Amino acid sequence: MKKQFLVIFLAVMVVFLLAACGGGGTTSSSDTSATDNSSAASAPAPATTDSSGSTAKTFKVGINSWVAGNFALDSIAGMAAKSYEALGFDVIQVNDEANVDKSVSNVQNLLTQGVDLIDFWGINQSLILTVADMCAQKQTAFILRDAFPDDPDIVAQLKANPYFVGFCGGDNYQNGARMAQVIIDSGKYTKGIISGVDLGNSAQDGRCLGAQETFDKAGITVLGTARPNSTSTEEIQTQCEDLLTSHQDAQFWYSAFLDCVTAGQQTIDNLHLNLDVYVSDINPTSIDAIKQGKYKLINGYQWIAGVWNAALAYNYLTGHPIKDADGNPPIIKDIKMIVVDQNSVDLFNKFFMQDVPYDADYIKSLTYDVNPDNATYDHFVQECQACSLDTVLKMKEAQGLVTADELSKAGIS
Repeated sequence: MKKQFLVIFLAVMVVFLLAACGGGGTTSSSDTSATDNSSAASAPAPATTDSSGSTAKTFKVGINSWVAGNFALDSIAGMAAKSYEALGFDVIQVNDEANVDKSVSNVQNLLTQGVDLIDFWGINQSLILTVADMCAQKQTAFILRDAFPDDPDIVAQLKANPYFVGFCGGDNYQNGARMAQVIIDSGKYTKGIISGVDLGNSAQDGRCLGAQETFDKAGITVLGTARPNSTSTEEIQTQCEDLLTSHQDAQFWYSAFLDCVTAGQQTIDNLHLNLDVYVSDINPTSIDAIKQGKYKLINGYQWIAGVWNAALAYNYLTGHPIKDADGNPPIIKDIKMIVVDQNSVDLFNKFFMQDVPYDADYIKSLTYDVNPDNATYDHFVQECQACSLDTVLKMKEAQGLVTADELSKAGIS
């Protein structure tokens, strides 16, 4: 039922269906399954290495995707797969078909196949704990991808599980706050509107709250907010049209979800509204809109975290687990969304959408086998914090793939 194949990271995929993966947060559930670590007697034994420092064993990783044909989720799973392949993993990818029971059965089947690692994206926090318990029972390592729980009790249970490798990703509140700060720093605006989807979705809640509170502190008036259900095209259309019609004096629109802006574009045109649009959602549609000058700024590309997650997993499986200062599995939320404007969009499209920003040599350099000095918590935090459009493009310049003149035209010095 499961098919093993190499995952090709596509540049063009269908528009994102789920709000969670504009930033991919988790939503709480009262159906919480506690993780019993009594069955997890010991962590997995490390793979042996040959005289060259390469692993003598090929690891096998199982990667789930909540639903196939979804731009953001396909991108998140695709980046993870490519990063594991760069480290020599065999990759098995499965589709949960937007069904919790299917997600659980997929993990069970992967464990039965004897994978060395589960790389998991969970739609809610109780599901993450269920999978954590399944992995502990089978004494199999697992790592969380993109979606991380915010319940302190759940986080504590994960830290106590010896098979939990860790997490690298972003902070949705901070990503919303950063976009708001860009808007504030422009000095152009005194009032605007905010939109997102799915109240209770931690990705959308975090971005909208981060933006709202940042605007409040700066004295910027938020005239109104829309939070429709992401699964209802009609609801998105109606609420966003109402938002624009009710607040025609808004000078900017910050949206944590692209479909809101897409739904409101006709209203903007019909009412001849003069407002600048900022969106936390990167996909081919928003890239085209930036090129056409419809949007002022976009940010996203949170799936780049797959690079560091794969390296965390490799180090764990080869007997060199990364730990934080307290000896716990690393939980790193320092990856900032990539920010793209009209000047930089062409280079972003070339090196991020049509290619993988970090090559195999970089990913391997994060392993103890290749560079022990890099296989530390502090180094991973440093690299995650440094990730930006500027950093990647400067690296491409050093590799002779882009010129200083091209960078200058993109506003990068």
